[in-house]
Amino acid sequence: MTINDIRDEYERRNTKLKEKKQKLIEEGTIDEWQLPIEVYKNCNYKELMENKEGLMRCMLPKETNEVHSYLGKYGYYLNRVIDETQRINLKDYKQLRKLLINYANDQSGIMMNVRLGYKR
Repeated sequence: MTINDIRDEYERRNTKLKEKKQKLIEEGTIDEWQLPIEVYKNCNYKELMENKEGLMRCMLPKETNEVHSYLGKYGYYLNRVIDETQRINLKDYKQLRKLLINYANDQSGIMMNVRLGYKR
């Protein structure tokens, strides 16, 4: 599975979950929302329906966590790719720097020999 596959899987599952949550809200079947007990205690039905965005974040916590785990995997692998790219670039930079310093030293040596040759 590639990093793009993980991202695509997250987007597919997230879209499917949002559609499922929207359908449950439209049906008004509170029992199937699997909201945490605190939400039931602190809000009434009208308050829940007025804040659908907040409601959707709280709904189906187990499924939401499963979907978000793909986002976590994607972030992990993306960071690994970035770290590895930076490591390779730094290694290439150090090698190039060493080559340029050696080249500059060689050229300065040649120039010194040329100058010394003209002074004689």
